[in-house]
Amino acid sequence: SPGRRPAVTRRAALAAGLGIAMGVAVGAGGELLASRRATPSPRRPAASRAILEPDPRTAAWVDTGLTVSELVDGVPYRVSAGAVDAFVVRRGRQLVAMSAYCTHLPCALVWQANEGLVCPCHGQRFNLGGEPIGGWPLPPLPLVGVRISGGRVEVLGTS
Repeated sequence: SPGRRPAVTRRAALAAGLGIAMGVAVGAGGELLASRRATPSPRRPAASRAILEPDPRTAAWVDTGLTVSELVDGVPYRVSAGAVDAFVVRRGRQLVAMSAYCTHLPCALVWQANEGLVCPCHGQRFNLGGEPIGGWPLPPLPLVGVRISGGRVEVLGTS
């Protein structure tokens, strides 16, 4: 009938349509983000690996009490060097030392022969190279300075 206004104006219909379209777009984007978080992404090699470097004012080479001759190949030994806790691993003629703490939560790792270095807080595992095994793609364990002095193993820690 003439003079009667429509129940819904063009402006209201356009605003409602835009609102619905935005809701669908945001919902689809949220689902995409959620699916990416739920599925671990493939690991990419790190450009550089973190290295634990104590403050130069307190840094010191600390004798771990271990001798090279007593290290069994492929078995990690937990050592403390002041404020730095590390695992030292002999791999052939090479020694590697890495942080004894998980890169996800600051929990002390535990060596389990069949599992690797395991975080008791959430079950993440790391191999003897410090790389994460399964689970979420975490950064590898930071390296710790290690050297042999007079047949004894020393780790760069704090005095």
